[in-house]
Amino acid sequence: MFGILDFINAAFDVAVWLIIIRTLISYFPYNPKNPLYRTLRDLTDPILIPIQRYVPSVGGLDFSPLLAILLLYGLKSLVFRILLSVNVF
Repeated sequence: MFGILDFINAAFDVAVWLIIIRTLISYFPYNPKNPLYRTLRDLTDPILIPIQRYVPSVGGLDFSPLLAILLLYGLKSLVFRILLSVNVF
């Protein structure tokens, strides 16, 4: 029971940390040949691009990473409530 819950928790936490790292790396000059940056983009674009379609940048600031993190924490809470209330385990 706790193994699956731990895995789900870790997956959400990894997604949040990848978004944070991508946001921090965006302050440095962009190098398209850098494999770390390409990997971060490949992993976080499916989360960030749909949010960027609906949330415009304000004054040159992109708030989509912040909103994505908040949505991930909300989704994580919802998933845990559903799994624990249904007594799947």
